[in-house]
Amino acid sequence: MLIQFNFKNLKSFRDEASLDLTATKITEHEDHVAEAANDKRVL
Repeated sequence: MLIQFNFKNLKSFRDEASLDLTATKITEHEDHVAEAANDKRVL
């Protein structure tokens, strides 16, 4: 499962950027969070 990746010079992102799909402790949208391996929570 892809959880985090970095990219550079893509569309409007000129500098390097990172996209992380790890869920935080905010519980506002629990229906958008899934449990993954090793007790990780992902979006």
